[in-house]
Amino acid sequence: MVSRDTLQIQKTLLNALRRYFKMNENIVKAEKKLIFADFLLNREDTDPYNRAAANHINEAITWVLMEFTNLDESKVRSPPLLKQTFKKFEELEAKEFLGFYLKFSEFIAKGTAKKPEINDAIHQTRKFMNWMKERGI
Repeated sequence: MVSRDTLQIQKTLLNALRRYFKMNENIVKAEKKLIFADFLLNREDTDPYNRAAANHINEAITWVLMEFTNLDESKVRSPPLLKQTFKKFEELEAKEFLGFYLKFSEFIAKGTAKKPEINDAIHQTRKFMNWMKERGI
């Protein structure tokens, strides 16, 4: 169970993120999911916690991709449509993030994501979010 102090810290952090990113609520929602995934990973290294954390990250990535591509959720969750959309982006960071996401989504589908992959997913998602911010996307 999440304590009141933890929830207050998250609320404060999210308010700061809103000011920092000045972006669509999708980015704030994504960061909230990443915070919760990180919290789950630090609780216990067991399969249920890892699966739950991976699912939160998958949702975060969906919101980030929705923000980046201006696609709706159903299109973002379709790998062929997502690949087609990413063809218009020339930036290496975008292509790398798409590759990472497609590989991570395989882990999700198979239910085989382990703590190292999940930690990497948090890192990769935040790195891409920061790149978006730097580019003003």
